[in-house]
Amino acid sequence: PVPVHGVTTQGDPLDLTHAVLRSPAQLPIDYLRRSGMGAAITLPLVIEDRLWGVIVGHHRTRLQVPYPTRSICAVLVELLSAQLQSQLEQSRVARERRLEQLRSTLLDQMQAAPESAQVLAARAQEVADTFGAQAVLVSHQSSLHTYGPVAPELWSALRRWLSETGLDSGHAYATDSLSRAAPPLADRLKGWAGLLSIGYDPSSQGRILLLRRERPDTVTWGAWPVQTERARTLRPDLPSEETLHGFSEPWVREDVVALDALGADLRRLVTARVAEMHRYRGAVSAMLHAQID
Repeated sequence: PVPVHGVTTQGDPLDLTHAVLRSPAQLPIDYLRRSGMGAAITLPLVIEDRLWGVIVGHHRTRLQVPYPTRSICAVLVELLSAQLQSQLEQSRVARERRLEQLRSTLLDQMQAAPESAQVLAARAQEVADTFGAQAVLVSHQSSLHTYGPVAPELWSALRRWLSETGLDSGHAYATDSLSRAAPPLADRLKGWAGLLSIGYDPSSQGRILLLRRERPDTVTWGAWPVQTERARTLRPDLPSEETLHGFSEPWVREDVVALDALGADLRRLVTARVAEMHRYRGAVSAMLHAQID
């Protein structure tokens, strides 16, 4: 490898974004050698200007991939990235349509119902299935409507924590790790990890909570060399494993936006009903005063 130096002398790191060939750092080189590899090629999958994945190829001997072959690989990676982006966009649009259809149905029924919480409670399973949740809580004043095997103590603790922090007041709040977001609740979670919530009426404790179960992930990797004496004895053929706990499937942007919109609809309904109640009280008061006079 030949070192490459920048033109400026300000000490800024050299931008190698568009570099076709580059030498990796010494640690990856040592790791590849211990793995019996003599060459490697890396092909990034970029979707919407963000790194989505990487295709890595190895060769057991020293090999410089010819430029025509690299060009063909670059074209194939661009085509694959375009196909992946199209599929992801189709999935996103389909999910948005399902969420919007649910929101429209709920809004139509809540406008005709005396209490919005009753409509949400009656369709709690549909709400859970559409959002990919396993439990739902709808609270209004002193009434609690629940769906899913969640202990009442956990629901109460979550409501109290959200009320104290105000995380879901005005906008939807989402986390895929309640044990990290709310450490005092860790002992009560019992396998629940993801939370998506929105508070729509502070005066009556109106709130919607959706929960997702923990999804343990097992991560496997080769023994990566580090700059220690032990690194010289590491064997890449002996993989390491670690199981990550306390995380659920992450909430996607469409989930958060949909619950945010539903919370805005509920706030408008609450405001309209309060205004209607004030008008009714004013009319009754005026009628009573007229009879007295």
